[in-house]
Formats: sequence, structure tokens, C-alpha cells
Amino acid sequence: MNTKEYAASIVYMLSYGKDLKDGGEDLKTILDVVDGFVRDCMPGAHLVDTFPILDILPNILSPWRKEASDKHLFEMKVRIHNIEHCHFPNLTRYEAIPALASRRQREEINRYKCT
Repeated sequence: MNTKEYAASIVYMLSYGKDLKDGGEDLKTILDVVDGFVRDCMPGAHLVDTFPILDILPNILSPWRKEASDKHLFEMKVRIHNIEHCHFPNLTRYEAIPALASRRQREEINRYKCT
């Protein structure tokens, strides 16, 4: 296990009470989310960050909006999955969601679960 996997495993254990197995699907998913976040935070990763005027373009000419929306949807589904499958023996699923998500996140969770 390398340092990135170890760090992800520790955070996952503290956040959701679940151990990430070496090479497991949850570990790969979390590392994909982290790698995407790091790529998106790099200076110049998106042309609209360099030229903010591009943000007024319509959606058909703004492929970064669709990409950002797709990433957000994927990350919310990962978050919902993690919250619903957390392993805290003293919390029910309905107690875990308020404990692990802010009010805004709970609203988004409810919105994405309905679709």
C-alpha cells in the first residue's frame, strides 16, 4: 500500500468506519475522485479559469460545464454510497446521514436519490 492509498484508507476509516481493502473497488473510486480533484485544481487546468469572460458562453459552447456537472454527479453518488454503507454500530442509516452531511449536502443527497 503506497502513501496515497494509506492516507485515503485512514480518512475513510475515520469518516465512515469502514476499512478499505488493498485494491478494492472503494479504494479505486476514492483515489479517482482525489486524482480528479488534484487535476482540476492545477493552474490552467480549465481555459475558463484563465479567461473568466468565457463563463458567459452558452452551454453548447462551454464543455467544461458538462464535465464539471458530470464529475459532481459522480462524486455525489460516491458520497451517498459511502454514507449509506457506513459502519458505525451505534448509528442507524437515518442517524448517520445528519451526522456525516451538512444540511446542503443532505438536500443534494435527497435530490440525487430521486433521479
